[in-house]
Amino acid sequence: MLEIATPGFGACVPDISSNAAAERCVISPDYCREGEHYRKASEARCHSTDDVAVGTCVSSERCAPTDKACDPGDYANPEPNKSCDIKRGVKNEEDEWTVQQEWTLYPGCRKDGVLGTTTKCILFEDECTGQTHTVISASYMFEQGYDTCKCYDVPVGICYPERFAPEDIWVGRNSQCATGPWDCDVGQNYMASGEAMLTLSTVEQEACRLCDPPTGDYSLSVPYKPEPEPKELEPAAESTSEDTEVPEVPANGVSNGGGGMEPTNNGFGVGFGTGL
Repeated sequence: MLEIATPGFGACVPDISSNAAAERCVISPDYCREGEHYRKASEARCHSTDDVAVGTCVSSERCAPTDKACDPGDYANPEPNKSCDIKRGVKNEEDEWTVQQEWTLYPGCRKDGVLGTTTKCILFEDECTGQTHTVISASYMFEQGYDTCKCYDVPVGICYPERFAPEDIWVGRNSQCATGPWDCDVGQNYMASGEAMLTLSTVEQEACRLCDPPTGDYSLSVPYKPEPEPKELEPAAESTSEDTEVPEVPANGVSNGGGGMEPTNNGFGVGFGTGL
């Protein structure tokens, strides 16, 4: 059975400080603010997913790695007082932080093809290219009933030595899992997640995922998600004779039509209300 290998993470560091304690672990250099520079994974001290803060989808307060995990305009950047990391976060209920933890959810790349539709879990939007590919948010997947994408479902790429053939790549020896080319060292090339999945499966190497699956069970990692079953509409209630009210017919033989208006005397005998 194949094993899971995971990447290290880089950090954003203030330009005026080289203190490792000032590192802010991130999933890409895009998270660095003005006055900060990026320190690649091999130089940073960000080895745990617990150290890598991510943002949130504002409407649901669910942890989100990028804006593509949320509905348009619903993403908020990581905040110091938010307990959201790559794996999971704490749900805020009634203004009190509870011990209930929810998985951080990731977007998918849906591909429409002649053999049907497939959806691959992704970390970044640029992993979803092509005319038949569409990025779908984690919020959409959750609402539509997909088996949602967790960090252990998300494939990542590989930094490997230049001029190496695929069969020579050995994760953990001469190569390492990486979230992007920014974490490759001098003399290394980057292989994106899609190609990395194919290469590692071909040579029966460890699979590169963003985090370890629960209990270390590789079978729990499902990078490709099936289309959810269509939601069934609730059947309309069948009417019965008991449910149908039959309007009473007055002694004069004229019904009021069930409109709630009693016959009135209009001066010409029995008349009717307008019912309007």
